[in-house]
Amino acid sequence: MRIDVRNRDRYSKGRSDDKRVFGHRIRTRFVKNKVGTAWGVGFADLYYDKGFNLIKDLLTVAEKEEIVEKSGGWRSYTPLGGSEEDEIKANGKDNFIEKIDNKENSQLIYKEMKERILYDREEPLYLKEDDEEKPEEETEEE
Repeated sequence: MRIDVRNRDRYSKGRSDDKRVFGHRIRTRFVKNKVGTAWGVGFADLYYDKGFNLIKDLLTVAEKEEIVEKSGGWRSYTPLGGSEEDEIKANGKDNFIEKIDNKENSQLIYKEMKERILYDREEPLYLKEDDEEKPEEETEEE
């Protein structure tokens, strides 16, 4: 297997003399693959102080699977089984990432993606409690 890795865009702050590069976008391409299909392409963001941005990748996949709804620049997420009060909504990708960056929200989106993609479920299995009504055991009267 041969993988071609190249830099795409640079992420920087500041202007001309004060410009500080803090990361870049990486494009990976499978050039030769004896196990699967060749010429697959993938992108990832690498930040020098943090490493790969997993939350941004999570958001990209969630948008493709329509777990996070995108309308223009706005992104919104309502958990399965949740109400309008539970909705997370923000204008712009970076603002939405800031809102879901805490462990609780990102884990909730990850669990829902896993349920929808791997298990093809529309019902939130992870929200069900163990306190569900259990069928009563039948007793025989003699």
